[in-house]
Amino acid sequence: PLYGRRGRPGDYDRQFWLGPLFYHQVSDLGEPIPTERVGALPFYTRDTGPGYRSENYLWPFFGYTDRTAPKAYHETRYLWPFLVQGRGEGKYINRFGPVYTHSVIKGYDKTWVLWPLFRQARWDDDGVAQRKTQFLYFLYWSLEQHSLANPSAAPAVKRHVWPLVSYWDNGAGRRQVQVLSPLEVFFPDNDPVRQLYTPLFALYRYERRQPGEERWSLLWGAATSRRWADGREFHLGPLYSSLRSADGARVTLGAGLLS
Repeated sequence: PLYGRRGRPGDYDRQFWLGPLFYHQVSDLGEPIPTERVGALPFYTRDTGPGYRSENYLWPFFGYTDRTAPKAYHETRYLWPFLVQGRGEGKYINRFGPVYTHSVIKGYDKTWVLWPLFRQARWDDDGVAQRKTQFLYFLYWSLEQHSLANPSAAPAVKRHVWPLVSYWDNGAGRRQVQVLSPLEVFFPDNDPVRQLYTPLFALYRYERRQPGEERWSLLWGAATSRRWADGREFHLGPLYSSLRSADGARVTLGAGLLS
C-alpha cells in the first residue's frame, strides 16, 4: 500500500501514497475544468470541479462547500455532523445537533429538537400539504394531510400512541380507532399488514364508515355492536344477540336456541 498510480491520457490520473491516507485524483482531463480530489487524511481534503469547491480540515469535522452550478449553495461545517449551516437555492440547513436542527431541501421542511426526542416534517405532494410529527420516532406518530386546493376542507389524520392506540380519520366522514396497535406505526403504508395482522391485537376497535353508521368490537369480536340510520344490533358471542330496525325487533339467546 506504499504507492500506486493509474491513469488514462485525456481521461483521468489517480495516485496514492500510504493508501488511503494520501491521494491525488484528477478526472475529466478533457474538460476545460477537470475534477480534482486531494487528501491527506485526517488532516485535509479538497474537492474541486466546475462550479464546485469543498475543503475539510481535520476531516470530516471542519470545512465548507461552495457551489455555483447547477444551483448556488454554501455550507459551513464547524463540528460535523453537529454544527452545520447551509444556504442556497432550494436548500437551507441550520443544525445545532443534537439540540436543534432545521433544514429545507427541495421543499421538504424538517425540524429536530433534542434529537431524537421531537421531529416534525412538512412537504407538499400532489396538491396535498402534509405534516408529520414524531416523539422518540414511534412512541407518538402523527400524519396530517390538508388539501391545497380547498383549505377549508377537513384534514385527514392518522395517529399512533405506541403500542396503545391507533386513530385514523380520512376527513370525509370515515374514522377508525383501535386498542392495542403495536404494528401500524412501523408499516404506515402496508395495507396487507393493516388488514391481516393488525386485527390480531384488537382488544377494542371502533369504525365509522360514514356519518350515522358505526361499529365497535371488544375482545377480538367477542362483543360487537353496529348502528345505522334506522337500526342497531348487538352480539355477545353465541350467548346473546339483539336487532332493532324499522321492520321490527328480535332478541336471541344461545345462538338462536331461544328467540
